[in-house]
Amino acid sequence: MVYAFAITTLIIGFIAGFLFQRTGQCFIGAYRDLYLFRDTHLLKGVIGFFIGALVGYLLLLLIRDPFTVSSFPWALYKGLAAIPGSIVKAKDLLSVLIVGIIGGFGIGFFSVAMGGCPMRNHVMAAEGNLSSLAYVIGFWVGIPIIYWIINSLAI
Repeated sequence: MVYAFAITTLIIGFIAGFLFQRTGQCFIGAYRDLYLFRDTHLLKGVIGFFIGALVGYLLLLLIRDPFTVSSFPWALYKGLAAIPGSIVKAKDLLSVLIVGIIGGFGIGFFSVAMGGCPMRNHVMAAEGNLSSLAYVIGFWVGIPIIYWIINSLAI
């Protein structure tokens, strides 16, 4: 039972990856196609993703088993306080938000420059696209760097 969440996450990840690869789904591409071509094909996938996330959230809210946080959802009960056990040790919320916003704009900028969202670039890298592979390597090298920056701001 301890590994139930890990196994479930792995299975859902395989299913989602298979579906994203087969459909060519890209969240940035959905908005691009809507804006440039008035095409809503990819936007239907974005809407489906958010409906699925809402259903999953509501299921977790109803289940509330011993493995979930006792005050799920955390933000409704504790606001923007740090989650116990979080790997981010910075207690200064403003510095964490600033680094998070800069990182968010950075990943958005580079994703648009590469022609798709991080998920689509992961799929294209797995299909053998070398420029997407470079993006993915930069993506995964950047994560520990941002983690180190946030934790160096710990008070």
